[in-house]
Amino acid sequence: MQKVLDSLLLFIWKLLTVSVQTVLFLLAAAFRFFAEIIRIFFKIDIPKKLDSGFFGRCLRGEGPFGFLSSGIRSALVKTRSRIETSNVFRRCIFLAGLMLLIFFLYPPSHWGPWHLHEKGVASHYSAGCWFKRTASGERFIPLFHTAAHPTLPLGTTVKLRNLSNNKVVYVRINDRGPFIKDRVIDISSGAASKLDMIRPGIVEVEIYTRKKYPK
Repeated sequence: MQKVLDSLLLFIWKLLTVSVQTVLFLLAAAFRFFAEIIRIFFKIDIPKKLDSGFFGRCLRGEGPFGFLSSGIRSALVKTRSRIETSNVFRRCIFLAGLMLLIFFLYPPSHWGPWHLHEKGVASHYSAGCWFKRTASGERFIPLFHTAAHPTLPLGTTVKLRNLSNNKVVYVRINDRGPFIKDRVIDISSGAASKLDMIRPGIVEVEIYTRKKYPK
């Protein structure tokens, strides 16, 4: 029994070590990338205080991160030269950035038109449901904007409007429920906070869908 416990502890320790190393590697890679952007595009050198220690070695491309230096620098230099010499490339960069901004602020899943599906009482998941499997096979994570509905297809994005304050939230159906009479939808705590329904627990809402579904 002791050997099994020791092996388990050793495995957990190795897993944690690998995870920490991976996080440090990603941080160093991101730091290196943004440092190169500052150096090449803005022609600003990193302060000497940051040019020492672990991240300083990453900035100089030394140690295990040396292979990042030449690839990142060459790619950024080529990008800068294309931006400076090509009007078409500048327009493409601007349009790509604009589209990314639009999709981030207002993703396609929120686009209309919206059709009123039903009106009724909404509730939110209790703490006992956190991290359990949903009908779609996903783990329920309270911060994600997800919901349970008896009939709407799994994966459908719906719009909820709180009738008491007109606040709106978009949720994705990934579970079945609620199984309490006179309730039409059960939403996550993250979505419930957007509707200001954490304290009352239940509110009357309108459910909108992008397609018309049978009730």
